[in-house]
Parts: sequence; structure tokens; C-alpha cells
Amino acid sequence: MANPDILNNTTLRIYFQGKEETFELQTYEDDKKLQVSAQQMPIGESVISFIYDDFEDVYEELRRTETVFLEINAGLQVHAHWDQLRKLALELINRHPFFGFASQILSQAAGQTIAIDMRLLSRLVPLYKQMRGNLMLLVKDCMNAEDQKASTYVDRYADLVLTHRLGDRSPLKYSMVVTEFLPTVQFPLWKKEGCDYPVIPTLQELRAQEVPLEMVDALYPRSLQDLYHFLISGYLKQGVCFKVCKNCGRYFAVNGSMNAEYCDRKIEGSQKTCRQMGAVRVYQQKQMKDPILRLYNRAYKTHNARIRYGRITREEFLEWSARARALRDKCLEGKISTDDFETWLKE
Repeated sequence: MANPDILNNTTLRIYFQGKEETFELQTYEDDKKLQVSAQQMPIGESVISFIYDDFEDVYEELRRTETVFLEINAGLQVHAHWDQLRKLALELINRHPFFGFASQILSQAAGQTIAIDMRLLSRLVPLYKQMRGNLMLLVKDCMNAEDQKASTYVDRYADLVLTHRLGDRSPLKYSMVVTEFLPTVQFPLWKKEGCDYPVIPTLQELRAQEVPLEMVDALYPRSLQDLYHFLISGYLKQGVCFKVCKNCGRYFAVNGSMNAEYCDRKIEGSQKTCRQMGAVRVYQQKQMKDPILRLYNRAYKTHNARIRYGRITREEFLEWSARARALRDKCLEGKISTDDFETWLKE
């Protein structure tokens, strides 16, 4: 059995469950709903990654479809072009979950029997860019945890709307929201034979297996504005907030302690994250503040350098460092004085 056509009845579904947000691209075959793609992430992460990632290559692909649709309408290389668009539909959702809406638009175009609007996808580019600008403004001026204003996030959002700073005077409305049953725990999906896409179980199938359920509001966006409004409404209701990372200087969603100061992004050119580097920095600052640790670190570097100059052997250095650590710990515990520890280090 071949995989169902990715451009056949493809829809995007978005929902919040606990402190996570999920974006699913679904399609249908016979009476089964299939999951083409699913991306689950901590709430707020989709907005942050959309703000900071570079999507100019994606926008160029969306603009390029004008020529593709023009040739399809003219009957030129129709099969080759639709194969190209199928590939694009999968690439879009994998690049970022927000582009799942563009994949859905492609599906709608594939089902048309009349000439396709050439600018169907390229028209989304300025909308995505406006959405990115609005999201950055909301993160900085509305849901900024470090802003000491007495007003609530909801009040701040209302002020942004009333002053027209968002360029969007409409309320947070969206069209297709459905209250659905979902498993309260991660539920393994099963695959049909010969099909790469797993099957999403029906309510009857979940109940037959006595799977614990909860009810969530799921959005099936009919416009990019639907997606944007649903996310912001959900964030405001749950009090999602953002802070500036003290290492990379970029915003991150606070999904744990409000005392968090570093994000979990990997530092460019390193396998360490900002959070890991922050822990190292805190440790180093603590060492610099403690006179006992400063004495030990200075002496350690001095003795380590003597190995390179051949003044002591590595074995002698290891023996010294073991003794130095023992005395350092005794000094930190107050069992010997700082002066006695310093005198020993200088011997």
C-alpha cells in the first residue's frame, strides 16, 4: 500500500496540553485520520524560534511557487510540478510548525478543479513577516517577566491593541476551534501496513483501551491570523512569560523557575548550552569572591605551570594537588586558618 498523498485533505491542528504546545499536520485515508507530522515543545518555544530563526530561504520558496502555479495552469510539466510541491509541503512543516499552515494551503490548491491563484503562497510572505514583528513586540512589551510594570499581561496587551502598535485592531478571534478528547499521557500510535504515517485513534478506540482522557481546545486554522490569535490568547490565559538570557542576550520562554537566567540554546560553535555555561560562570564568580578559593586556584595554576617547565614531575604535581585540596577543604570548614593555608601553599 502506498502512502496517501500529502496534498490530499491536509489540515493543521494546534493545541495546548499542560505546559506544552503541539502542532500536527494530518491527512486522511478512507475513514482513518493519519498524522503526517507532530511537533511538541514547551509552551512559548514556537514563538521564540520563529522570532530568531532565519526563514528567508522559505520565503523565497513560497515566492517561487508563483511560476510553478503559472505553468500548472498552462498545463506545463504538471506532474513534475506537483511532485515538487509535495516535497515542499513536507519541508515547510519540518522547518517550523507555523509553516504547516502553508502546507495546508498547498493541499487546498491541489484539490481545485479551476485555475490556481498564482500568488496563493507568496501572499503569505508579508503576513508571516508581520506576524514575526508582532510576536517580538508582544514578547518585549507585553509578556516580559523583567518588566516591573504593575499592570497584568492582559492589560499590557489591551494597551498595545488600543494604541494600534500591533497593526491589528481586531480582537483575538479565530474561526475553527474544536473541543476534543486527548490522552492525558503519551499514547503510542499504530501504523497501517505499508504506510509511513501513524493512525490517530478515534474516541471509541481510546475508550476501548481505557486510556485516561482530558479535553482540550484544538485550532484548525483557516487563516494565518487564526494561528497567531490562538497562540497569543493561549499564552495570555496561561500567563506565559519571557526573559532575556544573560549569556546570549536573546529572549527565552520561562517554563520552570522564575529565577531562571539562561536559555537552553546551544552556544554557536559549542556543544554547551547557555544554561550550562551560566552554571560554569556562577561557579567561577563564586571562586573569585572566596579568598580561600582564590588562593588555591592561584597556587594550582603556578604548580601546573611548573610541569611544563620541567621543575616538577606530573606525579609530584598530583601528590601536591591532592594535599592542597584536602587543606583547602579544611580551611573552608574552619579547621585551619586562611593564613596557615596560605603559608603552606607558598612553601
